[in-house]
Amino acid sequence: MLPNRAQTALSILVVAPGNPMAGDDGFGQRVAARLQDLDPPSLQIVDLGREGPAGLLDHLENQAGLILVDAVTAPGRSPGEIVDVDWASEGRPALVHESALSTHGLSIARQLELAAGLGLLPGRVRLIGAVLESTRCGDGLSAPLVPAVSSAVEAVLRRAEIWEGRAEAVRAPRRRSS
Repeated sequence: MLPNRAQTALSILVVAPGNPMAGDDGFGQRVAARLQDLDPPSLQIVDLGREGPAGLLDHLENQAGLILVDAVTAPGRSPGEIVDVDWASEGRPALVHESALSTHGLSIARQLELAAGLGLLPGRVRLIGAVLESTRCGDGLSAPLVPAVSSAVEAVLRRAEIWEGRAEAVRAPRRRSS
């Protein structure tokens, strides 16, 4: 886990799985690093690329919500396009290694299923991702994903504000009565 201020109240957990040495699969780590620099008080930021992807369950207890930030596969969408969906949504795109078992243990999707069964999963789980272009080992982020990092940071902060009730509602213009 990246160091963050002591958590005295329920926080929103932001988790970045992925492999920073595999091209766009390092997208989540870039977003996590930018968020860590901003140090938002209500977010607990965890870089599972450093910690190991199997560590998700260790961080779920007593969280107000969970935001996964990762590269996603989404046929028909353009690389770098931001996806912001509820984890349980039928239209949710797949994570890069969603169903894979690795030498690190269970995939993120399987860990979330297990967390739900154990009663550890927060009531709100969101995926904020960017459509990937390449996961070639040794490459950095592809050109379309570089600006997507800032967009994803904004999306995470906006989602946290919504969940905390701090977001201002967009109001429709009032009709003048005649």
